[in-house]
Amino acid sequence: MPEPILKVEDVHTYYGPLHVLKGVNYDLYEGEIVCLLGGNASGKSTTMKTVLGLVKPVQGQVVFAGERIDRLDTSQIIELAGCDLLTISPELMKELSESTEPVERKLIPEKSKAAQIAATPQIKLTVPPGVKRPAPGEVQPTP
Repeated sequence: MPEPILKVEDVHTYYGPLHVLKGVNYDLYEGEIVCLLGGNASGKSTTMKTVLGLVKPVQGQVVFAGERIDRLDTSQIIELAGCDLLTISPELMKELSESTEPVERKLIPEKSKAAQIAATPQIKLTVPPGVKRPAPGEVQPTP
């Protein structure tokens, strides 16, 4: 069996006197897609913060690609992993959670207004037969 790309071994993490992660163990293998699930205050965020070096474990170790990373700075871990850390503002998170548009479209870099208009799908509205189309600026009475 191949070596795991990420190995978390007997990790114990604290916030002050609060013992949050108690002996966490898991192995992730290259090519796997993994989801970390758990209830409120179960340690999901702390697990990710520990792997990323934002919080240091008091006991245990985190190994990435054969190299121990739990004592490295976050910037060193990100560089070693060859990726960028994406942070999402609370405003964007709210917008993403309320949107029906695919997330990928929300995270693309800003385009010029002309490019945004050109990329916007065009909607064609048809007026049913017998219905008079209002002239620009004309107020239509409500039935």
